[in-house]
Amino acid sequence: MASSMAVNIFEDDFPLSSVENKHKKTQNVTRKRKRNGISDTKSVFCKDWLKDPKYCDFLQEVRHDPTKARCPSCNCDISVYGGGKNDLDKHVDTLGLIEVIEYPGETANELFRNTHEVMMSNGLTIEGLTALGADNTNVNFGANHSLYTLFRDIKPNLIRGNCFSHILNNSVKHANSYLLLDVECIIMKVYAYFSRSAKRTEELKSYLSLLNSIMLLDDKYYGYLSREKLRKMNKEDAEKLEKSFENFINKIISYIHTYFDENANLYQSLSIWGNISIDSISWNDAEQCVDAIKIENIDIDKLCEVQATYIVLNKKGRPLHEQIQLFLRENKQGIKHDDKEEEEKDMDDGKTKEEEPKRIYPDQLWAYLFHVHDKPAPNLKQLISFCFSIPISNGYCEGVFNHMKQAWTNTPNKMAPELISAELKIRLNSSDIPRSTGLF
Repeated sequence: MASSMAVNIFEDDFPLSSVENKHKKTQNVTRKRKRNGISDTKSVFCKDWLKDPKYCDFLQEVRHDPTKARCPSCNCDISVYGGGKNDLDKHVDTLGLIEVIEYPGETANELFRNTHEVMMSNGLTIEGLTALGADNTNVNFGANHSLYTLFRDIKPNLIRGNCFSHILNNSVKHANSYLLLDVECIIMKVYAYFSRSAKRTEELKSYLSLLNSIMLLDDKYYGYLSREKLRKMNKEDAEKLEKSFENFINKIISYIHTYFDENANLYQSLSIWGNISIDSISWNDAEQCVDAIKIENIDIDKLCEVQATYIVLNKKGRPLHEQIQLFLRENKQGIKHDDKEEEEKDMDDGKTKEEEPKRIYPDQLWAYLFHVHDKPAPNLKQLISFCFSIPISNGYCEGVFNHMKQAWTNTPNKMAPELISAELKIRLNSSDIPRSTGLF
């Protein structure tokens, strides 16, 4: 990060201890020195920055060192000795987020115009857009006139990234009418009871952990206790209750299908590149993918050559997973992967790393193959890059505030756009956020 580089540079040229001793009680001081006839101005932390809405939510003063500011979001110190606010701006700046803007207009035309202007001002073109992710509202994804249709008029092969959370929530709402009870009201009462204290919340988690995550609808078996209660009921009432639940589940499934059936062939054709057994991908699979995403002037002749490289790498004495990890370590600037998160996940599954094979990520595998392949494969590389640029989901649209400590309060609704922008940029630029940019 830019801040850590600045710390190293200025610590070498100007010992921080001397600055600390000289300016221990000052809040905003300057120091001038001459180098080749040029006067440089140095600064220290200013408490007025804590009142700035762009910085106040994440910035803290480092009392023992006035040349630094503390960023608790990234758990690091920012050197402000060289540029003051400019150093803070460098810290919050990241390629992970273009900009957060205040824009009250919510018509499709206004949203399209504003989004297009933001893209153009950042050197991006609609022709390079692969997928559009947004809330499932008519203004965003309406069939006749929406933000999506306006973008699609310019980019016909634009992929629609529906929000999974909205789809599931809406499917349940549409299906609630098939139940004999107002389940939504009951759930709200249960939530109101258990959310009043941390102890009750933990109790609710323990109850939910006992539920089976998979229900066998086809076998009409919903658990032993449910079956026993149905047997004790009047036969006619039991049949009504069972029928209402079947209708409820079937309505949810049919509602979800309305979102995904239209693009089923597209999703199926894209899924082949998630297969880590590269040699099992056929020429026909690749051709179907090219036809589905409608990329012009793509020649996939190099597919067989890359597959041959994969077979050779698999026959090496060193496991393929270790080869990829070595490649990633040599290209740390291109990707940051959190191995600690993998270890925690393994522990949650009740397995150790010795009990199961090392996981190979498809995007990392393809990046490694293109790296070691002796001949360039620009067309195939373009195809793979396009496919992996499509988000798995648009959960980042819904969970954007999960990066912020105010996520579960009403505070975000009262925050200035500048503060939201700074907070998100800090979170997205944190070293513990996994990245795969720059692999291709």
